[in-house]
Amino acid sequence: MEYGRERKQELLRPNLFDVVDRECLRFQYHGVLPVALGGIYVWHMLALIEIFEDDFVLQFGGGTLGHPSGNVPCVMANRIALETYVKDHNEGHDLASKGNVIIREASKWSPE
Repeated sequence: MEYGRERKQELLRPNLFDVVDRECLRFQYHGVLPVALGGIYVWHMLALIEIFEDDFVLQFGGGTLGHPSGNVPCVMANRIALETYVKDHNEGHDLASKGNVIIREASKWSPE
């Protein structure tokens, strides 16, 4: 279908997502990684690692840089949590059942 008048009328329908041609999403996107952002902090990492395993990017922003304890302690806490979760995930630990215990143990090494 041409991207002319017919396509514009199609896009104005209320069931837009049933109509849109999704062929463009079926390509291989080499080198493209999913990005998790928007209010991410230490307690979100467990779920994100379970969902994406080790094939994603975390973008920390205002939740980290606006922390009351300051930037450095919060950045260190995020880094320690991420490294701990990834290490334990790669070693085959069950993060779903032991994730909270793992992060509490790792938090002893963090200033946050």
